[in-house]
Amino acid sequence: MALIDQLEHGAEVTGFVTPGCPFAPSLAKRMALASEKDSARTLEANEFPEFSRRRGVRGLPHTEVDGGRSSLGALPAGHFVGRVLSLAAGSQVPA
Repeated sequence: MALIDQLEHGAEVTGFVTPGCPFAPSLAKRMALASEKDSARTLEANEFPEFSRRRGVRGLPHTEVDGGRSSLGALPAGHFVGRVLSLAAGSQVPA
């Protein structure tokens, strides 16, 4: 069983980036492609400054799961999926 298959429900992953920080959305999109239950979107933080501020984006890459719980920083693919699983389960990961 793949790590991503451990999610009982789908996760909505949002990656906030800037042109110089493309890492997180590529992993989020790869994760969403690997599972029919998951979805991913990428938002350019500088293009949506008010929305980014309301979502608490203070550094990049900023990854948000299911519209609330978030994580800051780039991670290797396996760790990224583990972080998403943790956030989807309701754990807030310290930034």
